[in-house]
Amino acid sequence: MVFSDNARAKTAHDWCIDIDQRPNLATSDIKHIGNLTLAIALLATKSQQSQLTADHELESIWSLIRDALGSRAFSNAQLKVNRSAQGFLAIPLCSVIVDGNIDLLFRLHVWLQDGQRGAPGFNIHSHQPFAQSWVLAGQGIDYTYDVKPVKSAAQATHARYALAWTSGAGLDAKYKTQQTYSKVVNTGDFMLANLIRTSAHTRNMSYSVPAASFHSSEVAPDMLHATLFMFDSSQGFVQDAPVLGPADSEHHTQARSTPGVSPRDLVALVDTARRYEGLLTRADGHIARSEPDQAFEALESAYSLSQSELVRFNHYDRTTPAIELCKTTTPQNRQRLEHLLAAGVDFERVDEHGCSALDYAVMNSDDQAEAIVLEALEQNLKQKTKLDLHRRSREAKLKKHFREVFVDIFRPLLLSRDRKSIRYARRAYASIVKQDMAKSRAFDPLKYVLFDELVKLGKFPRPADGMTYTYDPDHDDGRFFVFLSYRWMRLNPWNQQSNDEENIQYMQTLQAINEFLVLHPTVHPGRLCIWIDFACIDPDLPDRGVAALPLIQAQCDAMISLVDDKYYDRAWCCVEALIMHALQKAFGVHLWYEYCERSGADNTRTNTLLPGPQHLQIALGSKLLTFEEDRSRILFLEKQSRLLS
Repeated sequence: MVFSDNARAKTAHDWCIDIDQRPNLATSDIKHIGNLTLAIALLATKSQQSQLTADHELESIWSLIRDALGSRAFSNAQLKVNRSAQGFLAIPLCSVIVDGNIDLLFRLHVWLQDGQRGAPGFNIHSHQPFAQSWVLAGQGIDYTYDVKPVKSAAQATHARYALAWTSGAGLDAKYKTQQTYSKVVNTGDFMLANLIRTSAHTRNMSYSVPAASFHSSEVAPDMLHATLFMFDSSQGFVQDAPVLGPADSEHHTQARSTPGVSPRDLVALVDTARRYEGLLTRADGHIARSEPDQAFEALESAYSLSQSELVRFNHYDRTTPAIELCKTTTPQNRQRLEHLLAAGVDFERVDEHGCSALDYAVMNSDDQAEAIVLEALEQNLKQKTKLDLHRRSREAKLKKHFREVFVDIFRPLLLSRDRKSIRYARRAYASIVKQDMAKSRAFDPLKYVLFDELVKLGKFPRPADGMTYTYDPDHDDGRFFVFLSYRWMRLNPWNQQSNDEENIQYMQTLQAINEFLVLHPTVHPGRLCIWIDFACIDPDLPDRGVAALPLIQAQCDAMISLVDDKYYDRAWCCVEALIMHALQKAFGVHLWYEYCERSGADNTRTNTLLPGPQHLQIALGSKLLTFEEDRSRILFLEKQSRLLS
């Protein structure tokens, strides 16, 4: 793949190496801008030279775009996601506008599984420039029409509509990259549209739409579909490119803003969908080659992916591979169901309509799929019984350990109501987890991050950053421990790359701790230790850290809660609040502050540090969890906190 025919032309690989090897680019944000430019140039050149894009080439191009949009350079650029009149979400990646007309426009298009597919009756449209699309994930159907003017409404299927855009200043026919809204107005011209071609497009395929050609795209409302889409006037351009709409309507306005969906989240969703499809394709290959073990592994990985990363958006929160496979009756899907059955996955979950895999199998009169699902449900019930017995046994042992630590050791120390008693509790706990093997297997030791190092790092640390220390009573030179309570802004907080919301939380943490130090000048910043779950819970062995949560909080001198309007909606935040409230009520030596937004005298809103509530009643059963299977853990921890009061 080259950019020109001259002797010094470089391949795509050459350009990537050139960018990586330049010292002024290798570690800067400019590298990501260069990589994005390279990706767009590669596809534009492919299109202009009528060359096919191989699967591995599209994967390489997508990786350049994905990494660029996830970088700090593009976070700072404040890219916006807009909702198209056709229902998809669009991120503009390159826009060259000449005299109000598109010269070159490159965007990422994503149809979500949210049922939004544009205004009814306005799906047939044309484009001023030539357009080409490269499919990243999912399936879409493109319809091509022959459109002719007719004399009367009786002969017409549609009316011709003129299109205009605005970015806030005014509405006109000049294209705007960042649009506030667009509007189509009935011109009074009657049109007859006849369907002449239908073509389905799936992962790694490409198709083009000539300038002024009428077409429409269809994506099932419960399916995700993503494409890279390019408008290129060098391959064709017409000034008049109307939209077709209902003959009896006058106009339609489409708002373009989409609050709450960030470019980074959208890109991550598309990348996850590509990985998910890739795993299914790999499984199909193993099935065709009679390799059941490898097929099982691929399907298990696909299922795990759908259970974790794809729940980033709510529309993934209510579906499973089993449900999706039962929606469509094919021999291939039955084979996939067999492998999910062998994997022991959960077939009981329901989607947003309250329907399970069994419901869809019955609706489709697919007796074979129904039999597979019923067998899976029987296995699930047996497995649940085993898991329930294991959970009860584990909880009984944990209760014993909790009582021995809380009642026999912590309570006598803390009832002295001396703040030094918390330090004595830390020393006692360190000795217990070091000498008692049963408790060391059940509970994490007390871990922490030094405040000074947290400030220098510039973000929340992870275990891989090597900043986490284990408490050693021999080096407790008047250290002060703060437990940080906050809600997760994303599904996997141990991901090394922080996002914008997390960075805001990090800055709020520093502000809250600095306010705390002002309120408590006897606490030395150099001896301030922070418990943060990002750094202090081992993501590979989280059970011990979670089980120790009440014990850890009891050993911390203070807790700071980063409270926003959703903090008390989250179950994990609530159980941490309940534990600290119980500690304060029982012993009166722990400090608890909420860092939250408050209105000032001049009606301005600022964050400030305030004492935690003196009275707190929370029903944990109704609070939100990312993973519902954590509900039993939450309720168990709440029960253990009652040992304190």
